Amino acid sequence: MDPHEGFIRPTDEYAVGKEFNLFPYKPTEPHGTEAYRRRRLPADEIVGSIRGFDPTRDFTTTKAKVRIEDHIRIGMNQQSQIFGLSIVHAPLDERPATEQQSLYHPVGSGHPITWNLVGKAVDVEYALSGSVGVKQVEEAADGRVCCEHAAYTYYRSLGKTGHPHIMPQFYGTWVMELDDGLDDEGFPMSRYVCVLLLEYIHGYSIDELCYHEEEDEDYFGKLAGFHRVDNTWTNGWMDEPTRALVIKKMLHGVVVGMHHGVQHHEANPENVFMTLRDGTNNTDLDELRVVLLDHTATQIWRKTVDSHFHGRTHCLEKLPYPPHPKQGCSVVPLEDYVGWWPPAPEDRPGEDLNEMFDAWMLNEDVFGPLEAGLQGQGWPHKYVKYSTLVTLDVIETQEPHEMRKKVMREVIIPKVLSYWRMMKENDRAELGDREKICEESEDESFGESNSSLEEYTRHLQGRNEFLEQHVKSLEDRNESLEERNRLLEEKLEALSSEESSASSRRSLSNFQPPRNQQPQPKQIPRGPAEPQF
Repeated sequence: MDPHEGFIRPTDEYAVGKEFNLFPYKPTEPHGTEAYRRRRLPADEIVGSIRGFDPTRDFTTTKAKVRIEDHIRIGMNQQSQIFGLSIVHAPLDERPATEQQSLYHPVGSGHPITWNLVGKAVDVEYALSGSVGVKQVEEAADGRVCCEHAAYTYYRSLGKTGHPHIMPQFYGTWVMELDDGLDDEGFPMSRYVCVLLLEYIHGYSIDELCYHEEEDEDYFGKLAGFHRVDNTWTNGWMDEPTRALVIKKMLHGVVVGMHHGVQHHEANPENVFMTLRDGTNNTDLDELRVVLLDHTATQIWRKTVDSHFHGRTHCLEKLPYPPHPKQGCSVVPLEDYVGWWPPAPEDRPGEDLNEMFDAWMLNEDVFGPLEAGLQGQGWPHKYVKYSTLVTLDVIETQEPHEMRKKVMREVIIPKVLSYWRMMKENDRAELGDREKICEESEDESFGESNSSLEEYTRHLQGRNEFLEQHVKSLEDRNESLEERNRLLEEKLEALSSEESSASSRRSLSNFQPPRNQQPQPKQIPRGPAEPQF
């Protein structure tokens, strides 16, 4: 039996002209890289199924239908199959705008958009597996979908997808239904793959236009044609100022991502594209637009493992403006861009890349100098403002005081007010209960209530008598103590008078001691008195 019997080539599976149903799908949290927590597939997950997707659900009002129009990258041993597609039917009920761009025409005609989108299907049937098990391949594929979905939806929630931003427009993550032949009873079967719908970028990657020293015969050249909406072509001259402008826009997009806690680890020449179209509205542009594709390695800080230990807010998110590219970017990653920027070898031979790159970034016509921002002066440049790391130091120095104010404002004061309101409500409820009890007592058991009142009155009278007796006892004790003090004072006065008139005392035989006082025996000296010094 031929082991390849029944095998369908990817070019046939995704043949031009075929139509497919799409069902809305929301992947789990990002995983598959060291920055994120691993999320294993459930042990009972059927091989070939999509995590958390139930094909038996009712998708009557939420499904869409698309038609494949052209192939962009279709083949074996690919992590994804990429193709151009058109919208045949848009769903009646769409997801919120914070999650995806609408599949309907923006003019409001009620019809699907008429221009092509891009479908990026993560199909494990044609993925490079090697000696890795099927479960591992499916988990890795699920991780790539989750990472890209997280990146696009995060930027979408910030309102930063589509022109003029570096992220392409995002039309949602879907599950595509593919024909999987017939079962043993002759009923049709289906298999499912995840698909991300993106804006179609009519243009070129930097890698396609780069000068490659080792592959001179593949050098595209400095003249590139861009397809316009009216099906005409515009030639763009890829000279040094144009190449520098592309790098400038790319770096600006990267630091904007940093300002929102995003790290773009996939900013390679093959993923940085140039176009003269606004794909969201299908209109032409006068200046090159730079778009960054493939976000399987994009890292969103607040979803990483480290954010659980160091806080969900990245330090660069505290800045009022994106960090200055001079402090947020390095020339080292641009080694892959040699032939583009830094310029091609024939343009500036023998120059130091670091010095040239630093001088270029600090130029008034690029990102501007750091000194203006450090001194707090007005921004003298025609481009957007940037923050510096000195600003971050000042912010973090003030954080403890601001944090205390925030805790007081957002935690302590609301809790105190809540407690006060609760106590006030309790007092009102208790007062109402008392009034209700009194009313019920008057209506139903006035006699019993009156009897209870008399008993309580007698109890108070008895307690009052006890207190009066206790007070009288204390007064008697006080009088006794005063009499004792008077006697002691008289005794002390008598003793003092006796000592002062010792020379005039009567003889001891005739002396009559006071009452209750015993006579003192006469002191007879035993010898001569000792001298005192």
